[in-house]
Amino acid sequence: MSSDPTDRRRRLRFPLMLDAVVTDGTLQLRGATVNVGSGGVLVAIDNHTAFLPEKLEARLAWPVALETCRLQLRFFGTVAWARPGLVAIRAERHEFRTLPLKGPPSSERVSPPPDTLLRT
Repeated sequence: MSSDPTDRRRRLRFPLMLDAVVTDGTLQLRGATVNVGSGGVLVAIDNHTAFLPEKLEARLAWPVALETCRLQLRFFGTVAWARPGLVAIRAERHEFRTLPLKGPPSSERVSPPPDTLLRT
């Protein structure tokens, strides 16, 4: 936790810079994470954030691969706040997905096979 008395965060956040795609199913915004925690994720995006829907999914390219596949961390949740270039997503749930070793970057994959779901 932060030693700053004005910091209201209840959960730890880790400063990880990962490739990310923020989507509502139709809209896709590319960016990179600023920090990640169990309560949500902060993503820096190039696009304007004024018209973001309330419910979003963030797909993060996990930096460590398994022996036979890559990993993608997905956060499903609501917009906690947004400013030009930043969107904070409050996690309702999150999950890891496995992806083939070859192919598009893991943040860009849309639908891995459902049998590859790892729940957290």
